[in-house]
Amino acid sequence: MLRILILAFFVAFSTSSAFAFTLKQQISKGTFEYQGVTINPKPLEGIYKANKYKGLWTSKSGFFGIKRGLTKDGKLLVQTLASAADEGLNPKRYLANANIDKTQMKGKKIDQLELYLTAEFLKFARDIHIGIVDKSRLQADVFKAEKSFDPIATMKQLKKQGLKKTLASLRPQHPQYDALRKALAKTTDPAKRQLIAANLERWRWLPQDMGSKHILVNQPAYEVYIYKNKKIVDQRRVIIGKTEHASPQFSDKMTYVEFNPQWNIPQSIAVNEYLPKLLKNPNYLKTRGYSLFENWNQGAKELDGRKVKWSKIDPDNPKKFPYRIVQGEGPRNALGQVKFLFPNDHAIYLHDTPAKKLFNSKNRAYSHGCIRVHNPLDFARKIFELDGAISPSKIDGVVKAGERKSVILKDPMPIHLAYFTTWVGQGGKLEVLKDVYSRDPVILAALR
Repeated sequence: MLRILILAFFVAFSTSSAFAFTLKQQISKGTFEYQGVTINPKPLEGIYKANKYKGLWTSKSGFFGIKRGLTKDGKLLVQTLASAADEGLNPKRYLANANIDKTQMKGKKIDQLELYLTAEFLKFARDIHIGIVDKSRLQADVFKAEKSFDPIATMKQLKKQGLKKTLASLRPQHPQYDALRKALAKTTDPAKRQLIAANLERWRWLPQDMGSKHILVNQPAYEVYIYKNKKIVDQRRVIIGKTEHASPQFSDKMTYVEFNPQWNIPQSIAVNEYLPKLLKNPNYLKTRGYSLFENWNQGAKELDGRKVKWSKIDPDNPKKFPYRIVQGEGPRNALGQVKFLFPNDHAIYLHDTPAKKLFNSKNRAYSHGCIRVHNPLDFARKIFELDGAISPSKIDGVVKAGERKSVILKDPMPIHLAYFTTWVGQGGKLEVLKDVYSRDPVILAALR
């Protein structure tokens, strides 16, 4: 009996050692081709060294590894990669051939298969986490969140939690992502499936942690939502940028709200829209209650528009327009009674508008890029109900006072100016929305 136990230990030790030796040897040989895919095993060496060069997906069992094959985890991985379409991704990107037969288990091929599966697992894990479309291919006004992917940490998580839980943690955590995945499973129309896949990709561009309380603008839906603990607690209409002044896609944090705001007119608007009027009537600004300053510096001298030589300004070069035009607070102010600020490089914010009738339109792309909010004081009340920096009941009094007042949020609230042309609404109904800014084709091409 003792001899049998000693022999069994010897065989197991020999098998394990043999696997470790051949796998280590395969890694040291460097780049190889496997089923038409070039694999560089060097980046994987740290992963296998930490695992004592044991197989993660394959095994050599029996006397001296005579029985070779995929482990339970290996079979699950192959199945997962073959079903990448469930995530809106192309399975061929990860698995050249889902039928892994005995010929792929002979000699060094099992070591190559092991390394191939790890490389493809990491590629798939990275893709569902940060997306596959490189930011260099996107339009200039589309910005992906800066997300990282750590292969070593992912492999440690895999060993600790298993394949399903690891992949689940890497997917976008927003309820809309799960809703779209379910909609994709129910959809048979190829064109609609591609569109859902494109929007699943967009979710991967957003921060993994979007905030337990956050604001989400979906531009093609002309809607803004406030979420708390993954549930919508406020929803209202918005107006987005015209096609020639497309609202950008990016994430930031709202830090303060300004009541009875002034409007500092951006240079581009000043040159393109106000300069022609000033050329005709140098007194245009004064008659409409605007102030003109010699530059954008604090304490800049106020000027009389009638004494400025407007004809000397080059309309084709907005940077040559040094002046700051300010519309004071009041009922005629273009920003209305309130604006919501998250200071950013794009000079974009949310605000009220005196042009209330535009919210009745179905297609609401009318602004210069900023987001106009329907019933914005109610929107402000909901924000401060969640934040607590000011009592919502005091907002009307602040507005009626007529003076400009900024209220800083206790906790900056994440805000995401997003762009989804498929959205799952109430009752699980899939909505297909107009691609207002023609941003879908770039993603569709990348996913093919």
